[in-house]
Formats: sequence, C-alpha cells, structure tokens
Amino acid sequence: MRTAKMFWRDMCLGTFRHGARFLIIPLVVVLMTAGFAEYAANLYDAGTIAGSGTAADYYLCVMQGMYIYKFSPDSTFVIPISWFMLHIGLAYLTAYYPCKDYNEYGAIVLPAGGSRIRWWIAKMFWCLMTVFLYYIGIAITCAISACVHGAKLSVDFSVDLLEHLYGDSMNYVSQSDMILISVLLPFAISVLMTEVQMLFSFLFTPVISFAATCGVYILSAYYTCWWLPGSYTMWQRSSYINYEGVKPMSGFVIAVFGLLCVIVCGTLYFQDKDILD
Repeated sequence: MRTAKMFWRDMCLGTFRHGARFLIIPLVVVLMTAGFAEYAANLYDAGTIAGSGTAADYYLCVMQGMYIYKFSPDSTFVIPISWFMLHIGLAYLTAYYPCKDYNEYGAIVLPAGGSRIRWWIAKMFWCLMTVFLYYIGIAITCAISACVHGAKLSVDFSVDLLEHLYGDSMNYVSQSDMILISVLLPFAISVLMTEVQMLFSFLFTPVISFAATCGVYILSAYYTCWWLPGSYTMWQRSSYINYEGVKPMSGFVIAVFGLLCVIVCGTLYFQDKDILD
C-alpha cells in the first residue's frame, strides 16, 4: 500500500504536473503526417490504392525511424529529426524528476514509506507508467490526425499504401508482426532506456544521464547493431523488413535482461544509501 501511495505521488508530481511536455507528441505527429497524408491522398485520387490510409498507417509513419544507414564517401548521414525528437522528448520527460524528488523530499518520503526499496520500486513503476501514457498519447494523436485528414479510424494497416512507401517487403509482414515491431518492441526498449537513465542519474548526474541517452539514440541511428537499443525503436530496421536489420527477439531479450539489471543495481544502491548525504 505504501508503494502504491508513493507511486501515485510520483505520477502527480513527476508526470501530471509536467503534462505540457507531452506536447512534443502532437508537434512530431503534425510534422510527420502532413506530407504522408498528402501522398496518400494523391495515390487514392489516382486510383492507385483502395483508401486514403488508416490510423495505423499514421502510427507507422511516426514510428518508422530511418532505413539502415550504410556509410560511403558520397553519402550524407542525417539524423531522423522527428524520430529523435519523439524519443528524446520522452527521455527529457523522465530525466530530472527522480533526483529532484530525492534531493528535496528524500529525507521525508523515504522514512514515511518505511523502505528505500519501496521508494525505488515506486520510481520504476512511475517510469513504466509514464512511458505507457506517452505511447498512448502517440496512438491517440495519430488517430486524431488520421481523422482530420480523412483516413479510416482503424488498427489495420493498408498494405497497398505501405508497399508504395516502404517497398515490396511490406507484402510479407503480417499484421501481428507489424504490431510486434512497431508497438510492443519500441515500448519495451523505451521502458528500458528511461529506467537505465533514471539509475544513471543517481549514479552520476541527471545531465550526464540525459546526455548519454541522447548519445545512444544518435549512435543507434548511425549504426545498426543488435547492442544499440535505439535501432529496435525503428521498425524499418527490423529483420522482418530488411534481412540486414536487427532481430526483434534480441531486442526483447535486451529489454528484459536490462530491466533485471536495473532492478538489482538500484536495489543494491539504495539499500545502504544515506538519505542525509
């Protein structure tokens, strides 16, 4: 019960109070879906596709990331700004509150909670729920954008439209596989990234932790490697789409193993932490 009370306190102070930061979601969605809507409408008017898209198509557009980048002397690497803004917005949303709360109210809240471990677990649940609300916000905003542009409010993907945008490989990916690589896997990786960032903010500083998170996402855009978690948040990098891409199961293994490490390391860190230090 005490853990639940601390969790709700974190949601009120760490998430709801800073709700304006969630405005990064409609900003990115508007930027990304304007051109997408026009392209879909042109194809529909020309009779090339059966409809003008669905809400699921808009979600895929927002979460696409970028194709696998391959360095060559005549190529130019450009960070996918919209994808970067979306994930860094989430990182910023969760970057500073835990340390600020500990420094300002730790001496009061931790004794009241009866356990440092309960306090840490509550913070981990806070991170998880904030990421969940963030992804819900993405889905809702994509649905609103789809309705505004006359698309169908559906969770089914338009294979004919996606084929024109992303190639013939879309014909061989099932709806369930697309949900796996565009919804479940990015969510799991985002949870991992925010939890690790929170732990590092205590081990080092929130500024260093946030900067490291930004660095990981930039490296993930440049390199497509199984050990760079940011690649798993871009469904175009999946091996289901490109045989050179990252395997989804590797991403889930990294997410689960990483979260277990965060739980253990955080527990050990706070178990003997001096709240007056």
